[in-house]
Amino acid sequence: LLNMYGLYLFGQMLEPALGRGRFLLLFLLSVLGGSLGVLLLASPLTLVVGASGGVFGLFGALFVLQRHLGRSIAPVLVLI
Repeated sequence: LLNMYGLYLFGQMLEPALGRGRFLLLFLLSVLGGSLGVLLLASPLTLVVGASGGVFGLFGALFVLQRHLGRSIAPVLVLI
């Protein structure tokens, strides 16, 4: 539930800025990257869904976007 809430909140901020297609691509690459990270750092037999990796990928994208726009990154850093 927390991942879905995070996706909802950060999706509202990022999707208008990135567009639907790029937002979806960002989320899917974040999910795959998080799953790959677990595969490399943990046991290959560990099963993961990947939603947390996707949400953390959105955190990173929001961090980059805020810096690019010259806005404060403090709220994003506190959240991460």
